[in-house]
Amino acid sequence: MEITKKKIFHLILAVLGISLLWYSGVVLAYITASLVMSLILSPLNQLIRKLKFKGYGMTNGLSAAATMIILIGTIVLITNIFVPVVAREVKLLSGVKMDAFYDVIEPEVKSLRHLFSSPGMDEAGEKSEKDVIKNFVLGKKNLDRVPQFFTGVASGIGGSIIALFSVFFITFFLLKDDELFNEFVYSFSSDEEVNKVKGVLDKVKITLSRYFIGILIQVSVITFFVSIGLTILGFNNALVIGLFAGFMNVIPYVGPIIGLAFGLLIGVSTNIEMANDTSFWTVVGEIVLVFGITQAIDNFVTQPVVFSKSINAHPLEIFLVILIAGNIGGIPWMIIAVPLYSVIRILAKEYYSNSKFVRFMTQTMR
Repeated sequence: MEITKKKIFHLILAVLGISLLWYSGVVLAYITASLVMSLILSPLNQLIRKLKFKGYGMTNGLSAAATMIILIGTIVLITNIFVPVVAREVKLLSGVKMDAFYDVIEPEVKSLRHLFSSPGMDEAGEKSEKDVIKNFVLGKKNLDRVPQFFTGVASGIGGSIIALFSVFFITFFLLKDDELFNEFVYSFSSDEEVNKVKGVLDKVKITLSRYFIGILIQVSVITFFVSIGLTILGFNNALVIGLFAGFMNVIPYVGPIIGLAFGLLIGVSTNIEMANDTSFWTVVGEIVLVFGITQAIDNFVTQPVVFSKSINAHPLEIFLVILIAGNIGGIPWMIIAVPLYSVIRILAKEYYSNSKFVRFMTQTMR
């Protein structure tokens, strides 16, 4: 590939632009969210663009506007259905007295201590069971902040209007001028390479679009089954627990554990009467059962069906990628590891197909 002054100039501009966005974290977050949203909405936008009315097709602007109207209408519908329920549950959570949770779990900790304590141990000098619980489960100060956390969430919802408007505004133009990004990338390539670059960009867009749609389906499935399962068993705040579990599931491997821990904490602390009327371990077992069945559905149904067409990589391969990403940058890198790795595989297959290693790593790609 020939390096010209034009390519160097464009590269410098790109580096300066990325650096500027990097130091403007909020703007970068808006653009990233808009890119993801445009990829999710791209199939719908393309479908609307193909529609014809009395022989006249849809312009790019009209199709983008129609797509955004459908999106906003869907959000408004979901908001009217779920937000009142979630707001009511959040209000209940903000008034939870954590001492009641300690009182329920204290006898269980005491029995476990007696079971594993050695004979002759001086219990008088040890901490009380309540202190052990407070220090073990995130620590007293952190755990007591749970109600305040939900109060903060409830009061901070109104401050997201500007962010939402910015993301919608950027998404509209990404849908309307969907070739704008392509033209920007083409400017770094010679005329002979444009067709090849176009093919690579199309594959990247299709792969990422399918992946993010799959994530959206996965979050919905987790939220639905956890919420329905806990509701059937009579738990309060089932929808809040389900929503949290759904969004935490985006974090590979660690997310389901965080969702379960949150479900146990909120499930027991907001269902004190249930824990008092029945065995504490029965309540815990019911929550674990619901999460276990949900994860089984996700692992054996949702993931194979939804992600098989987008990733096309061996499970061990994905696990190692996520593990390496987690060691590099923690949870944020774990979340972006799979889509980033998918893009790298596409680029490697197109530009380094002569390498045996690349052919081996991309042999499952269609």
